[in-house]
Amino acid sequence: MAWNLTLQNASFRGVPFEVEAVEDRGDNALVLHEYPWRSGAEVENMGRKARAIPITALFWGVAYEAKLKALVAAFEEEGPGELIHPVFGSVSVAVRSWRIRHSAERHDYAELSFEAVEAATDAPFFGAESSRSLAEQALDAVTSGLEEALGLAGGELGKTLGRWAQEAARLKARVDLELQGVINVLDAGREAVRSVLSYTDTPSAFMADALAVVRGARADAQSASSSVLSAFSALSRALPLPSLTAAEAARQYAVGANAYGPSWVSGPQSALAGRAEARRALRVPRPAPVSPEPPAAGSARTPRGQAVLYVVLLCLRELADAAGTALKDDMAAPALTPNEIESLAGNVRARLDDALPYAAAALPSGAVHAVTDALRSAARGIQQLAEAALNARPPLATHVAEKACNFHALAHRLYGDFSRADELRRINPQVKNPNFIAKGQELLVYAR
Repeated sequence: MAWNLTLQNASFRGVPFEVEAVEDRGDNALVLHEYPWRSGAEVENMGRKARAIPITALFWGVAYEAKLKALVAAFEEEGPGELIHPVFGSVSVAVRSWRIRHSAERHDYAELSFEAVEAATDAPFFGAESSRSLAEQALDAVTSGLEEALGLAGGELGKTLGRWAQEAARLKARVDLELQGVINVLDAGREAVRSVLSYTDTPSAFMADALAVVRGARADAQSASSSVLSAFSALSRALPLPSLTAAEAARQYAVGANAYGPSWVSGPQSALAGRAEARRALRVPRPAPVSPEPPAAGSARTPRGQAVLYVVLLCLRELADAAGTALKDDMAAPALTPNEIESLAGNVRARLDDALPYAAAALPSGAVHAVTDALRSAARGIQQLAEAALNARPPLATHVAEKACNFHALAHRLYGDFSRADELRRINPQVKNPNFIAKGQELLVYAR
């Protein structure tokens, strides 16, 4: 197959970048044994030296600085990291040096040239990618996609408020009041310290106040919660979807272990019931969540509409960061159940689904595609991150208890290791009493 059909997305420590050019250099360590009055030399090959890989990476667009800083931060971490070479796949390297070039003629654009040195032997197969690397790439896609969308939306809001800054004082005061109302949806008690500057004269003051409210909500949720899922649930409740037309919340998003997947309930099953009947009895259908009617495209191209969109994207970025960090950390130390993983990803996906029509309603037609395309990249990233977290575990299977037992006995029977009782308990929250599992009870178990 032609090389241009098998190129891979380049990244270092999971941080992706676009490649202009890559060059691989290799040398053998040769020892020359020379003797007097003898032409030539005996050459002893001591093996191949470490490969040097100079790469020129390109960054452009409104959010290019965030992507550039992320790659430089990866360079500054200690120890070797995984480089996804566009041609040869996974290689463990250490970065020796790098240079960043900006040009006055090219705005929102930078070239980063760096040299990586091989830190281990080549990967034994073509195009290898670890689960951790896939998770890091997916998390970076979520972050960079939302950063880009937020930057574009903020730019449009700044332009719109700049035009209103030329209007009469009473009109500017009305716009300021509307924008205060947008923030009040998330901070009705006005607990966050806000700027005294006019939002129409200083759009950055509105953005800073909105950010302070969102960050404060996350800090409060983390300090008042004892688990990842409860902290995320509290944050989700504190950040509802604001309405485009009124100073109120248009939607609260479902949270909890069974919010976006099938619900499981506890209870003994008859030994005479067939497997299909038991499965139907255990699963309770969940009604589809009621979503607000999506706004029509172009219906909210006002300062208020664009301010609402900016706040929606701020909330989305904070929740996506919380969910993404939790999913990535869970791969190293599994503690979330599959339903909990689905709940985290489902909440973010539902918010992304609502952000798409909001962008179409609030932004000028020329800016809609760039924002929605960035949101679609973030949606794909959160889906891939959830899949990576699920795939880090053994596959799940259903198991019907053959006799009354408890989780310790079941773990010993299935795996020969009673200490795995805790993982069975985590993925079967429907069992209220872990010391009693009724005969015929259907459970989720790991296949190995």
